[in-house]
Amino acid sequence: MQEDQRKLSVTFELIPADLRAFQRHARRVMPEMRRIKWIRIILPAVMAFHVVAVEMASDILQVRIVAFLILFGGAWLVMAVFSRLILWLVMAVRPNHSGLSGILCEHTVTIDPEGLAEVTPVNESRHYWRGVHRVDSTSEHIFIYIQPSMAHVIPRRAFAFPEQADLFFQTAAGYHQAAVRQP
Repeated sequence: MQEDQRKLSVTFELIPADLRAFQRHARRVMPEMRRIKWIRIILPAVMAFHVVAVEMASDILQVRIVAFLILFGGAWLVMAVFSRLILWLVMAVRPNHSGLSGILCEHTVTIDPEGLAEVTPVNESRHYWRGVHRVDSTSEHIFIYIQPSMAHVIPRRAFAFPEQADLFFQTAAGYHQAAVRQP
């Protein structure tokens, strides 16, 4: 990590595991992804309730409850497996990571009081802090969201020491908060 008075820079190689970590993090923090989680619970429940309430011949309550639980569990399991399979196919079965050459490569991210700059072999971009959606961190990554569903993923392994990663995150979060507070 290169350090100037108010400018921090880090260079790293982004790998597929970093993209999967971003997807896991996004599922936890993004409202759209939380809604999808609720749909994955509600839809099987409604389908199972419909079958039990309308289609089932038995009038015995215990039988209906057991049938509902079995149908709900089965429908939920099928949806969960199907969604994980789709996610796995999208992330893991891209031969040679086609279409990701500008993502799975070396990145240099520089932050300063005005914004964030990123340089890759195929791209150079600048985002001002007022346009940054959020700055998050996990034990393995720093995420600087430039849109609600897009982020710069900075692996903590890119820093020589954990303290450097913490300083980078705290500085980025501080710059973002200061920019958002400005009128």
